[in-house]
Order: sequence, then C-alpha cells, then structure tokens
Amino acid sequence: FSAPGLIEQFSATSYIELSSRGGGITAIYGSYTALVVFRENGIDLVQGTFAAGFTVTAINSSVSCRAPHSVAAIPDLGVVFLGMDGVYAITGGVVGGAIADVVNLTTLQDGLIERITPDCHPRAVGVFSEKTREYHLYFPVDGNDRPNEGLVLHVDRLPTVESLSPWSTRVGFPVGALATLYDGTIIFGPLRMVRGWRSPNSEAVLLRHDLGNDDGRRGYNYASFQGLLTNARPRTDV
Repeated sequence: FSAPGLIEQFSATSYIELSSRGGGITAIYGSYTALVVFRENGIDLVQGTFAAGFTVTAINSSVSCRAPHSVAAIPDLGVVFLGMDGVYAITGGVVGGAIADVVNLTTLQDGLIERITPDCHPRAVGVFSEKTREYHLYFPVDGNDRPNEGLVLHVDRLPTVESLSPWSTRVGFPVGALATLYDGTIIFGPLRMVRGWRSPNSEAVLLRHDLGNDDGRRGYNYASFQGLLTNARPRTDV
C-alpha cells in the first residue's frame, strides 16, 4: 500500500500478508472503508488505516469468485458477485464490527448456473442500476466463450421471494461490457459487433446495438438500449 497523500510511493515494507490457504487473488472490491479480497478458495476483508495499521479477516473459506467484473454493491443488501456455483451477496455490513455473511441468492437457479461455461467466468459482467433497482449479470453458457445469457435480480422483489421469484432471465444477449449512465440507465456493448468481424475496441462500452435493416445491411441505434435491457422477454419462472 502507498503512503498517505503519495499514492505513487510504496515502501518495501508496506504490504499486507494474506493467509496462504486462500490461494491466489481473483478480484478486489472497495466497499466503504473496507477492501473485499476475493481469492481462489475464499474471501478476505481488509480494514484499517495507514496510521493504525491494517487487519485481514477471512469471512469465508469455501466460496470463490472468478468473475471480477460481476462484483457490484447493492444498497441495503451488500456486495453481490458471481461465484463458481451461484450468485452470492456479502451481507451484514463490513464496517464497525458488524458480522459479515456470504449468502447464495440463486439456490433455485442451479440449473442455469450449471450451464455457465466453466473456464469463461472471467468474461461475466454485472452492474447495479439505482434507477431500475436491478442487478444485471451476463455470462457465457452451453460452451460459448462470450456472454449470451443473463440473470436480472429485481431487488424490490426480495421481500416476496416466497411467492414471486426475484430473478428473471435474458436470453441471447451478447453483452461483453456493461455500465450505467449518470442517471442509472444501463448500457451495454457486445464483444462482436457484426457477424464475422470483431471490433478492435470491443472491450469498451459500445453505445450501439445491432438492429438489422430490411435491405440486409446492419444498423445501430442507441435509443434501443434501455428497452432491450429492461423489457426484453423477461422470464420469471426461474
């Protein structure tokens, strides 16, 4: 870690040692005054200050995250991410001595989670929208190497989970990059823009969607994004 006010300066002794049992680091995420460290075999929480020192607490030793771009914070719920066997939330708070817990939010969606291409978890992308109160997650399934299916968590449905699933699905969406605008509108861009051709800047958010024209040429329209993501053939039976 760097010196206070000198973010480019690192002392040779300014490092935090993690337990070797957790394995390699797969993702890190800042949550309030804590740093969530996702590892191959668990999750650690780093807290403290430069003056007082830093402490490391292992909050889980069985859940792992190989999808660093799926991590997002949801108010009143916690830090949500795609694990190897489900979508999880770190709940209970991470500051002030609060006890953190790791909860599987997709216990009834095991069939879909098992279809995720195992080696392509790092291609998954997720984001939370304050505007729609939804967490969108897209990932490759059925052997595909790029995201082509999605899960949407409707946060306001969580209290009615016994009668109505808080999840819906999005089928056939080539979402390779995902973000929100200043007002919470979700935008996305595919890894491959046109059949047989991949954009050299394909990892960037592309504010266009392939619509297709009657004459066979391919067309793009930014205005279609919000409707596609929020109203596109949602399924609630998952």
